[in-house]
Amino acid sequence: MVYFCANGTHNPFNTTHKPNRCYVEFPHLRPKKKNEKDKENSSTKSSPTAHLSTAQALITNLKMESLSSQVIIDCAATHHMFNKKSFFSEISEMTPFVVSTGNPSSTLHGEEIGSVSLRINGSTIKLKGCLYVPQIFKNLISLLQIFDKDITICKLPANLFEIISQDFKITGKIAD
Repeated sequence: MVYFCANGTHNPFNTTHKPNRCYVEFPHLRPKKKNEKDKENSSTKSSPTAHLSTAQALITNLKMESLSSQVIIDCAATHHMFNKKSFFSEISEMTPFVVSTGNPSSTLHGEEIGSVSLRINGSTIKLKGCLYVPQIFKNLISLLQIFDKDITICKLPANLFEIISQDFKITGKIAD
């Protein structure tokens, strides 16, 4: 079973780090990214270093019954994001905004917000606060957003995982 820290609180069942080293509860402890260090130390050169992240990504290419495309469950995404208006059951305009991604040179723009209903394994899940981002390559479900609900995440053999709640059960494959 995999446990994650979320919503600014350390999860006591998480064994990947000690409570006093939790980046979610103490974000100032997180190692700075290379480009942030470069800005601070632009006058000094240093040898490249590698940083390991304690976050574990549960990413899967799920084929949803209700969508004609794949969805990635991403533990780093702050919002659910979908690339077609037709996926939304409710949608409303909002001030356009920039979506930050793992690639700093890639800029995506969100345009609207709404709800998306997904049908998975015979169950319907309604995701609220989904962003309409037409340029996004794959649709994203934010693991952080579904943490508001009581869920269990289990790692299965063969790089598979399950996310189980009262309302749904999702099985997927952990991708590199």
